[in-house]
Amino acid sequence: MKKSEKPIQILLDNNVFDAAIHNPGRETKSLQLLLELIRNRNLHLVGNQYHLEEMSKYSEVYPSPTALLLLKALISKMEHIAVEDRYIKLCLNYMDPSSPVDII
Repeated sequence: MKKSEKPIQILLDNNVFDAAIHNPGRETKSLQLLLELIRNRNLHLVGNQYHLEEMSKYSEVYPSPTALLLLKALISKMEHIAVEDRYIKLCLNYMDPSSPVDII
């Protein structure tokens, strides 16, 4: 990547993580995608504390060495962004308040 180029920022949907670790014995397209996101230096992963908590829950539901390694690799590459209250309040108008993770 050239110095003048900005990396592509990606917020990974937790369903991709879930699909990749659901059956770690299979090499799914979701697993291949996660590995590419981790390896590719032109891609910049972003997330927030709620996003990471949900991925951690998935890794507990489908425990495996693969799930743990992927989670650690994603966390180490991901820039953690704080979600400001004003954005949460805006989203409350459009999302079901009974699912706070989805609001964020």
